[in-house]
Amino acid sequence: LINRTIQNRDFFSSLLLSFLVCLPILSNLIILEPYYENPELIEDCWTEDYIIENGVLIQNKDHTYSLTIDGKAVNLNNPSHLIKQGITIKKE
Repeated sequence: LINRTIQNRDFFSSLLLSFLVCLPILSNLIILEPYYENPELIEDCWTEDYIIENGVLIQNKDHTYSLTIDGKAVNLNNPSHLIKQGITIKKE
């Protein structure tokens, strides 16, 4: 009976040890990433390519910028990225 108890304890100890060794490996196999909707499927959301092709950047007299797309206007603080991409610019 004592021999069997020792064998059971050794078995469970080795099982626990193997589980603890495998746990870090198994935990790194699961990678959770945030889910993003496709911007083309979201209403009133434009891709960067669509903005460059269809948008007009308006430089106002007070040196602020407005972006107009499909009849909708949005004020921009820093349009330098759009300017580098080659968006159409009109001065007011």
